Amino acid sequence: MLNVWVRGRLRRQGLTELFFKSAEPTFDELDPETFFRRFPEGEYDIEGMTLNGEERESEVYLSHVIPAAPDNVQTGGHPAADDGE
Repeated sequence: MLNVWVRGRLRRQGLTELFFKSAEPTFDELDPETFFRRFPEGEYDIEGMTLNGEERESEVYLSHVIPAAPDNVQTGGHPAADDGE
């Protein structure tokens, strides 16, 4: 799905983290089934190499389970957010 190669002067520095962020549409604009097809649920392989040339690999499981929103959160004894009621 994605290959990242560090070259040139940055190769000596290394690369430790890579983040992606996007503005996903709400489920009112794009239904969950269509959205989840972009990233199928299942096992994904992650491979990398250290600066010393040692290979690293791992497998992670991507789930489509979405946790419930937090409820009754307080800050300093007061509601942290308006619950809309």
